[in-house]
Amino acid sequence: MTFESFKQVTDLMVASSAKIDKTYEVGIDLIEFVDDYNTTIHFLWSQLLTTDGLDWFNWFMYEKNYLCDGIGNPELQAFHKTYDPVTSEPIETEIVADLKGLYDYLLENNYFKCESPK
Repeated sequence: MTFESFKQVTDLMVASSAKIDKTYEVGIDLIEFVDDYNTTIHFLWSQLLTTDGLDWFNWFMYEKNYLCDGIGNPELQAFHKTYDPVTSEPIETEIVADLKGLYDYLLENNYFKCESPK
């Protein structure tokens, strides 16, 4: 899966979520109506991603709340810790800060079940 395809699918998920939120604001609750859609989307992602990859995807989309606005909560961060080879001081690098970062992280860690172009 290319980044363009990955972004297209997540953009559609964000747009769908925004429509559901708008209907809720005017008093129409579609949550139960779209349960099958959400289950289907989750199932399809589970076919594309390994268990660890799906965990990262779900964290980013739902816990970091990217699904809400296509931006996510910048205060919710995930870090990778390495150590400086000279001083042995810890170095923390933020991972999955944005959608491209999530895609790159999934790709670099072989979390896609299918071959992805680099």
